[in-house]
Amino acid sequence: MTASLPLAVEEMLAREAIRHTMAVYNTSGDRGRLEELAATFTEDGVLDTGSRRFSGRAAIVAGLASG
Repeated sequence: MTASLPLAVEEMLAREAIRHTMAVYNTSGDRGRLEELAATFTEDGVLDTGSRRFSGRAAIVAGLASG
């Protein structure tokens, strides 16, 4: 993806916030910290793994903890 320069400050901040969220999601998942992983979703967020679907942070934690 090629971005036109200069980027607006707001866009740079948004991109960094997205990068941070993705890093927390991945690191938390790798370390088995399901509460931290679920916190990267909104309260009513949905995690769809392709074979299972969890709606809401509590369901995400419970579903991933069950294997």
